[in-house]
Amino acid sequence: MSDVKQELEKRAAGGGGKSHSVKLTKNMTIVDMVKALEPEIKRALPSNLSPERFTRNSLSSV
Repeated sequence: MSDVKQELEKRAAGGGGKSHSVKLTKNMTIVDMVKALEPEIKRALPSNLSPERFTRNSLSSV
């Protein structure tokens, strides 16, 4: 699970040259990380799937 957290931190810190204000820490839970990354998730989703619905489904799955 640590690898996932590290990858999320790496992507949040510098992916694609866009500025990101997401700061992930070691004490964050998966719920905290998903909520913190919601703006990034929103950009990645198709228009017919809201970030709230995706987040709710994802967290239910976890």
